[in-house]
Amino acid sequence: MYQLEGEYLDTYERVELYAALRNINKNVSDEMLGDLYDLLISAQKDGRTVEKIIGSDLELFCKDYFSEYDMKARLSEIPETLFIYVIFIFLFETGCMLIDQTSMSDARINWFPYICGISTAFVTQLFARAVVKPLLFRFRKVRTIIYDMIILSIFIGSLFLTGVLVNVTEFNMPALPVMLVSGAYIVLFIAVRCVVNMKRFGQLKRPKSIYKRPLLPDKEQFNAELYVAFKKQMLKRYNRKNKKRIQNGKGELHTEEYIAMIKRDIDKMPFVWRIMKIFYAMLIAFPVCRNFVDYLAEDNIQSAVIESAILCAVLMVILVPCYRMCKKNDERGASIKLSVIEEAERYNMDLIEYLENGHEVEKTENGDNLIKFSN
Repeated sequence: MYQLEGEYLDTYERVELYAALRNINKNVSDEMLGDLYDLLISAQKDGRTVEKIIGSDLELFCKDYFSEYDMKARLSEIPETLFIYVIFIFLFETGCMLIDQTSMSDARINWFPYICGISTAFVTQLFARAVVKPLLFRFRKVRTIIYDMIILSIFIGSLFLTGVLVNVTEFNMPALPVMLVSGAYIVLFIAVRCVVNMKRFGQLKRPKSIYKRPLLPDKEQFNAELYVAFKKQMLKRYNRKNKKRIQNGKGELHTEEYIAMIKRDIDKMPFVWRIMKIFYAMLIAFPVCRNFVDYLAEDNIQSAVIESAILCAVLMVILVPCYRMCKKNDERGASIKLSVIEEAERYNMDLIEYLENGHEVEKTENGDNLIKFSN
């Protein structure tokens, strides 16, 4: 399986970002982007340019490509979108009632934070679309990651804005009718979806293959291409270090010195990740301790224990997988670097010479990965 590169990858990422900015349903965009991926892979393999596939106007292509996703399609998604909001409100308010030990008949729901959050999200999406969408096609040399960072900055800004606005006023109403209607809608939606899935697919759950096409290569191929990517990264780092040394009048960076530099960095990893573990623990401990102390100041020991435990659990669910994923990726990178050094020795090649060659991965007749040398 091949990976998109160069202008083919850039085109795919821009179309993908366009779909996100237009808020196209993920099931629809996954299927359509899967078709585009196959088309671009075929063009890249055959040596055809992107312009021969999509034309010279990428914006016009995007509009035409997603033209069938009209208002009727958006209206058909309202029940599912409403289901997501309703189930969030139902679970959140149920949790609040359990913490406060309030019966459903006596509890009241403040709607203003929900109204404020939905309104801010809507305005933020319009703003992101107004800012990023015109730039996406006008400045083709700007990488899509820059636009992703702009969108992320806008999103973070909207979170702070929402946090400020939710304390402006309150809009309370009895919880009982809201919870009853919400619960009834959740049950009805799940029942209808199960019936529809049984009629269409013969099973209660929609098959993933129906709405999501795999865009990633198989694990073996992915590891082989990751190996090649790390070779390029190691070469790039060597060239940067070597250039800096020559500019400083220290002479050329020899292969042995560069290998020693890589191994020193790998040897430092356990210490670095011990520091990172402490950092992640502090990210969990500080908010929990502050929450606990605030409740103790109000002489509310029960709420202090329960809410601090819930906050701790939520933060751990978010941060622990993040820590493990980052550490695992770092360890895999170190393992690949050592494998590159060993592979160069196995070929009796200088490491730098080895890094400058073999940047293409292909499948052999028996299905094994082969790294082809360019020289």
